[in-house]
Formats: sequence, structure tokens, C-alpha cells
Amino acid sequence: MRRLIVVVGADGRQGSSVIEALLEYPDNWHIRGITGDLTSTHSQNFITFFVSYTENLEFRYPVLSHARIPFYDIHDTGKVVCECFQHPDHWGHRQTVPIVAEQLTMEEICATIREVSGKDIHFVPLSYDEALLKLHRETVNNLRWYNDFGSIDERQAEKTKEIYPKMKTFAEWVRDTQWLME
Repeated sequence: MRRLIVVVGADGRQGSSVIEALLEYPDNWHIRGITGDLTSTHSQNFITFFVSYTENLEFRYPVLSHARIPFYDIHDTGKVVCECFQHPDHWGHRQTVPIVAEQLTMEEICATIREVSGKDIHFVPLSYDEALLKLHRETVNNLRWYNDFGSIDERQAEKTKEIYPKMKTFAEWVRDTQWLME
């Protein structure tokens, strides 16, 4: 019997990743998508906010140097979600399933970008007030959480790799997308 899966944000990167992975098993699912507005001011600000193209490349973000931010390739989202649907007895009911490839500080992120791209990039911390000029309040509050408390569970990447062992690292993502390599 095919189950109905509704994907919220189907036109976004995470949602489209989930749909793409589910479509690999067309006999298992009826898929419905709900789309959002990618032309909104918030979405456009979010896309262009993080990297400032100046004489020196800067990664501007409102986090402290010790904060470890969880990262993953958005295209891995669908693979993890699909595995959970494929094995509901193991990953299903009442389970919290993280999607994290690795957790990095901003200095580790910049070091990875320097190593992979050869670009000279440095972290420039922003105040929360500066961040609120471009980012949604909820996003800034999430970053405050990482500054104040860190990740809920430092083993999230290990848990995610139990579900989908091929999670792409940040370095692999930078290399594969050619991010900042133009």
C-alpha cells in the first residue's frame, strides 16, 4: 500500500531533495508538495547575506568563535528522509532524526574554504543587531542558541551517518559546488 507523503517547501532545496529521493521508490509513495515564496525579501536577503565580496573575502555571521554549527549538504536531506520512510520500525515513530554531516566553528569553516578553494577568507563576527538588518529574527535566535548552548547533542553527525553513511562533508560540498572558486 502506497503511503501519502506531503513535503512542505517542495520548491526549496531541502524539499526538492526529499521529493527527488522519494521518487526513486515510486511504488512506495504518493507525494504531494506545498511550495513557498522564493521571491520574498527574507529569502533574497538570506541568500546574499553570508559572504561579503570586498578586497579580502569575509564570512560575516553572528556567532562566537567557539560555537559549533551543524552542517550538511542540502541534497543529502532527501536521502536521510527517504531512509527513515523506508525503515519506519527503526527510524520512525517518536524518533528524533538529526541531519548533520559535521559540526564546525567559523574558523574551521574558513580554513576549509581556504584549503579547498585557495581563497583568502576570514571570519568576521557580527552583532545580533547587524544580523537583524538582513536576517529573519528566528534565524538570529537560532544562532544565539548555538552561541549560548551549543548543539543539543555533539554526536548528531554520528547518528546521521548511521542512517545515511554517505553524508557529504563541508570540504566535499565546497569542492563539488565550486563555491567561491570563480
